[in-house]
Amino acid sequence: MEARMTSKLVVSVTITAAMLAIVGCDVGPKNRPAIALQACAVDALSNTSGDPPTTALGTKVTAQGWAADTLGRRVGEDVFVYLVSAEGKIVSAGKRSTVVMRPDVAKHFGLPGIEAAGLHAELSTNGLSPGTYQLMIESRFADVTVACNPNKTLTLK
Repeated sequence: MEARMTSKLVVSVTITAAMLAIVGCDVGPKNRPAIALQACAVDALSNTSGDPPTTALGTKVTAQGWAADTLGRRVGEDVFVYLVSAEGKIVSAGKRSTVVMRPDVAKHFGLPGIEAAGLHAELSTNGLSPGTYQLMIESRFADVTVACNPNKTLTLK
């Protein structure tokens, strides 16, 4: 699988409470900081068709792609893929179940330390309403949580 290297690196100067909520962090001194800066892509969504990807309610969808903190030159200890509603609420979460080696991603960025950036994460659509949902990827490290918007949506019918 060839990495989609068109992802945009977005720098967020201001971290808002809403952004912290999206990446699963509470505001407070004992919580690790959150930043919205990372390279990522969702290359494929299983059990979908069309563009944008569409599936029936109640279908399990596996997101396949990659995520890396290219500034920190590392891959998250825990990586999650979220479905986010139009209201900005996380409505489904899937933890990376399989680490996939992605030498193409490491080569593209010139960072051999991110070769394990590939991921597979299963998302449930049970109990969700019809509509279009944004995908988000979150990587957790001991010192920080890093979020990424892969500019990918999933429509449920």
